Amino acid sequence: MLESWSISRRVSSGFVLVTLIIIGLSVFSHRSVSALGNGYLEYRSTAKQTISAASYMEDIFEARFAALRYSQSPSDKWRQDVNDHILAVTQDRALRSAFQDSPQHLRDVERLVAMSEQFRLNFTEMSNYVAEANTARADFSIRTAAFDNAINDIFSATIQTSTEAAITAAGRSLQTAMGAILRGNQYLTTLDPADLTAFTSEFNAFHQNLRRLEALNNQDVILAKIAALKQDLDGYTAVLETYAAAQERAAGIQDNTLYALGTGIQHGLDSIAAEIVGRQN
Repeated sequence: MLESWSISRRVSSGFVLVTLIIIGLSVFSHRSVSALGNGYLEYRSTAKQTISAASYMEDIFEARFAALRYSQSPSDKWRQDVNDHILAVTQDRALRSAFQDSPQHLRDVERLVAMSEQFRLNFTEMSNYVAEANTARADFSIRTAAFDNAINDIFSATIQTSTEAAITAAGRSLQTAMGAILRGNQYLTTLDPADLTAFTSEFNAFHQNLRRLEALNNQDVILAKIAALKQDLDGYTAVLETYAAAQERAAGIQDNTLYALGTGIQHGLDSIAAEIVGRQN
């Protein structure tokens, strides 16, 4: 059929065919370049999200670890580490920017950031209770040493100048005082409520014996020592009770609130990371 065409018609048809081929190649190339460009943009977005999520995970892990170490061995270093790692998250503009093209993920990130800030606030509350407990513990230790010295001084003075009945009362006072001191120090170590109850019982028994000693004694010097000791012991049991309450509140925040928040944040980040990995595959 082509043999019947004129040369001009053959040439024109050839040009049309070449033109169509060029147009087809152009369209294909444009679509390929566009797809490649879109793929690159998706890769860059995914890479930014992966880096941001990984950084977030690291900061949360470090914050949780520091909070746990602080509850076990309070120090300014661990307290500062918690605040630094949480602030690194809450003040990270790049974190939100990485997810700005993914509204659902951005909402999830904002929720997790809010939870992280709550973690920091609850940790601060816990650390304040820990500081209160440490202050009470130090006060109790100082007052216990003074208590120990004073009751031994009273006993020594009594056996030198007093009656047999007064000496017996002094001995019982010393015995129950030592029992209270032992139980109090034991509670500081164990945090066992049974030890706190035993301390209170021993201390009440000591007071009864001290009142008996005071009634039996007729030595002005010893009576003055007893009066001074009673004054020094005013509020002594309350110090240990303050320590106990502060420790209980701090432990409750660490074991319940901080653990729940930290676990929730970690699970949320794991879900985001899993979705990112799914898109890469």
